[in-house]
Amino acid sequence: VELLFAEDGVLVDPIGTPARHGRAEIQEFLSGVLSLYDKFGVSENYVFVHENTAVVKWTGNGIGKNGRSFTFEGIDIFELNEQGKIQSLKAYWDAEPTLKVLNS
Repeated sequence: VELLFAEDGVLVDPIGTPARHGRAEIQEFLSGVLSLYDKFGVSENYVFVHENTAVVKWTGNGIGKNGRSFTFEGIDIFELNEQGKIQSLKAYWDAEPTLKVLNS
């Protein structure tokens, strides 16, 4: 996270949830999310870049700590600052189906 996000970067993942502000808060959130999985991966299906904005259509998959597998899709919108760091990242995806698999 330190290498990717601006110090004052913002993460909203997924859209509709509270924003995480700054590297420490973003790192804490991502570490918590990743602790739910035994295996996790994301592949980029399409990447569109224009000036300081990148839009990525992706597919995620993995295996939860409960042994159940899951697949989900979404779109991320990245805004980069002049140093090439992520100033904001907004993730558009429906977390509910994945959380149901992880919590069952």
